[in-house]
Amino acid sequence: LLSQSMELKIREKPFSVYLKFLEPHTGREVIYVEGANQGKFLVHEEGVKALAGTVALSPTSADAMAENKYPVTRLGMRNLVDAIIDQWEEAAKVDHDNKVKFFPKAKLGDVQCTAIEVSHAEPQPEFKFKLTRLFIDKDSKLPVRVEQDGWPTQAGQDPPLVEEYTYSKVKVNV
Repeated sequence: LLSQSMELKIREKPFSVYLKFLEPHTGREVIYVEGANQGKFLVHEEGVKALAGTVALSPTSADAMAENKYPVTRLGMRNLVDAIIDQWEEAAKVDHDNKVKFFPKAKLGDVQCTAIEVSHAEPQPEFKFKLTRLFIDKDSKLPVRVEQDGWPTQAGQDPPLVEEYTYSKVKVNV
């Protein structure tokens, strides 16, 4: 599981993303503005790589996707929640044995949350994940974490963590 940590700024209209990497690739900056730069995002590296200058990449190019599961165009809380809702709605069409659990007293560090967990008993082509947990901050009502577990490769194994996205120190409307 690749771990990345970055500062992130999102604007809804036009959809725009600014990333400053904390680790790995400390200092790398990425900016994407929907409808600008011929649909490409701009990358500025630090150190020796900075000698190449600012590089424009297609969000779905091999270089852009080398360390990412999803393109920069899918970043942000809205896109994350939309993807989870789509996933759960598709699962409800196929599997009527989905298990849904609510955890009204979940915590992420010091943050009080409500967690929603949806799991499936048996793999099906429509189910990319065995289990998904969505954490919603009780104060801000914002989604602050998603965990998605895959399917165990052997009977008796715990499902492996496949994806985990956490938003912390969130400021809105700045």
